Amino acid sequence: MNRILLTLILGFLYTQGSVIYQIFNPDGSITFTTRKPLPREKYRIFTGSKNFSIVAPSVKSHSEFIHFIQLAAKTFDINPNLIKSIIKAESNFNPYAKSNKGALGLMQLMPETVAFVKIKDPFNPKENIFGGTKYLRYLLDKYNQNLILSLAAYNAGPKAVDRYGGVPPFPETKDFVKKVLKFYNYYTNLG
Repeated sequence: MNRILLTLILGFLYTQGSVIYQIFNPDGSITFTTRKPLPREKYRIFTGSKNFSIVAPSVKSHSEFIHFIQLAAKTFDINPNLIKSIIKAESNFNPYAKSNKGALGLMQLMPETVAFVKIKDPFNPKENIFGGTKYLRYLLDKYNQNLILSLAAYNAGPKAVDRYGGVPPFPETKDFVKKVLKFYNYYTNLG
């Protein structure tokens, strides 16, 4: 459908008081509809002319990602509870999370990390989990399996950990390490 015709249709529906949703389907296609999106669908709400507001799906737990977490854990020999803990701390299981510093997806991968682990779509849950877990494996190997240093490097970058010879004195990094360890303890005790 050409852009002018689409704009006319959307404009007409909008002036009639209809709420129009632009739904991003898993196969990459886009659907325009007046149907309210399902809780897990990524969508935009058309609010007139060129104004759209992005609404990410709400995710309440790790259950829909557990298969990817378990596969990545097995592939990179990392405890799945640690992967869940990082995802919980980083994005609270929101696959469309984006930080103000540019970190993307479930495991909040920076663009440099996305390139380093060679994934194409950081908002794809499977790719993000595999990329983040691969990067964590790299850090654990770099820091001789030292979990604290690896988590600090995951948050602040290896250069900062190397420069300070340990956990950098950044409040955000210290808080991140504490949060991940707290969640790791919680998930481990769940059994």
